[in-house]
Amino acid sequence: MKILLSPAKLLNLDASFSNQKPLFLHEATQLKKALRSMSLKKTETFFKLSHQSALLTQSYYANDQHYKAIELFSGLAFKTFHAQSQKVSFDHLYILSGLYGIIQAEDGISPYRLDLIHPTRGSLIQFWKKRIYQFLKNEDMIISCASQEYENILDDRLPIIYVKILKGEHAAPSVDAKKVRGALAHHLLLHHQSDGFNYDGYKYIKKDGHTIYIKK
Repeated sequence: MKILLSPAKLLNLDASFSNQKPLFLHEATQLKKALRSMSLKKTETFFKLSHQSALLTQSYYANDQHYKAIELFSGLAFKTFHAQSQKVSFDHLYILSGLYGIIQAEDGISPYRLDLIHPTRGSLIQFWKKRIYQFLKNEDMIISCASQEYENILDDRLPIIYVKILKGEHAAPSVDAKKVRGALAHHLLLHHQSDGFNYDGYKYIKKDGHTIYIKK
């Protein structure tokens, strides 16, 4: 079983270092070359950033330290994940990525900012889809706690169980959904099933085919 999360734009540069190499390090290194050579103005324009945020982004690409991915990403899903009281093994936890494709939680990665659009290659969906498919094709179960954006790089032939998070009869607000995804990933690593999940009023309702329903 593998559990998937999306990456986060917010990074924690106080994270631990890691020498564990990502699966697609070569591809990431090639993609990173164009990002490192971008001017400040192009960085602002491409990422739609303020001047200060563009400076921060450029500092990421100049940073060759390798941080443990599960600690480096610091968005709501990851903060909620780490806030859970019981410790879990990260062996089955993976993070989808525009730069690295797919990252094992304890892989060492450099700080970056990149979604699924690259300044010279354009869309990265097909680029990563075929590579990730080859890596995951022999899995018996994959549970995606990732966002729909990153699920686009997952091949439909994979044995994926998706997570649908509802508040009432509608999709949960983005802030809630991110927190629930982090909490659910932790629950799945701890219990190896979605039964009994309950976080901030969001509860496991049922599994219907290839979908887990969480509702408040």
